[in-house]
Amino acid sequence: MRNIFEYAINKEIDFFDTSPVYGSGFSEKCLGSIINKNIHIITKIPAINKPVENCEIIDFYPYFRIDKYVNVSINNLKKDSLDILLLHNWHYSWNRNNKIVLEYLNGFKEKKLVKLVGISLPDYFCNDMDEVIESGLIDCLEVPLNLLQNWAIEYILPKSIKNNISIFARSPLAGRLLSNLEIEDVKKRGSAKNYFLKYSESNLNKKIKNVCRRYNISREALPQTAIDYCRNTKGILSTIIGMGSINSINKNIQ
Repeated sequence: MRNIFEYAINKEIDFFDTSPVYGSGFSEKCLGSIINKNIHIITKIPAINKPVENCEIIDFYPYFRIDKYVNVSINNLKKDSLDILLLHNWHYSWNRNNKIVLEYLNGFKEKKLVKLVGISLPDYFCNDMDEVIESGLIDCLEVPLNLLQNWAIEYILPKSIKNNISIFARSPLAGRLLSNLEIEDVKKRGSAKNYFLKYSESNLNKKIKNVCRRYNISREALPQTAIDYCRNTKGILSTIIGMGSINSINKNIQ
């Protein structure tokens, strides 16, 4: 992993998305051993468990857990403060009952331990975040955005643009479904599990073929079209692209 990060930085990639749970902390530690002041990093606090219906946000993000992961990430990344800190999990029921946690998260900005705070939204969230966006308690949102799920354009972007909320788009290749891999290979890799939970293989195949038909492109041109779709969407500050290998970095740079 270290060689991949070093190669990316040498190629002037200066923005990374990670978490203390990626590789049991190895991802952050690798970045921490090589980053410099010109590198910017998003990291995330995982909830205690995956949120469920009618749950309270404080039960999933108690203060001691937030404290723990802020300190873990600062130590792993060897930084005096974190650039961008997100809550890694979110549930629509928290859209109106979140102040207790978001205000606590903002306290780290006052302590100069975090520069910006926000939320990472799950696949197929399909709910607005109007009250959260207008609350003044978040600086940014990370949303899945690609040719197979673009709900954020309707539910998130208009209000975010109006309120100067930065938006980071992740999963432009939909867990490699929009790459050149066959759908069976994607399923084996496990990188698009949320899509397979929602749709059958045959339905996903149909959706991918429809995308190619709509844009009048071959399957080989699909990855670049998918990345351009995010980059050209108004209101997206940055597109987060996976980099599992040096080869994938070179393809993404192209």
